[in-house]
Amino acid sequence: MIFLGTKQNVLDALQQNLAKENPDVAGMTFKELPFCAVEEFDYPGIASMSQQDGADIIWVALGAPKQEIFMNRLKPHLKHGVMIAFFISNPLSQYYRSDRFSKVLEGITMNPNVFELKQNDNRLRIVSRNVDGIAKAYSLLKKL
Repeated sequence: MIFLGTKQNVLDALQQNLAKENPDVAGMTFKELPFCAVEEFDYPGIASMSQQDGADIIWVALGAPKQEIFMNRLKPHLKHGVMIAFFISNPLSQYYRSDRFSKVLEGITMNPNVFELKQNDNRLRIVSRNVDGIAKAYSLLKKL
């Protein structure tokens, strides 16, 4: 498994916490991706790094919809593996309370084959787990 995205300090903390549950996590790759436009990522290079790592699962945390676009663009460069994306809402944010977010939630619940909606600690989490669904997930999110 390889973990991509977010800031390195967040990835380091995640790795430390997960390693407490499973010591194998200490040897896994946790890599911050550059802060750039989604068109500027080195998709062949990222896929090559993932393949060299031997990762069967690629965990992506870039925020929606950027991570869905990223995954859609990375997919053609991958020879194997499954990508997992997480979208976590912050109940204190203006977006969380906006009409736009309500529309996104409605669209997600209308597409249960693409999205899974979970809640814990007063946060909503949208999960898209099917690599073949990333293009569809992106197109659906874009329409919302």
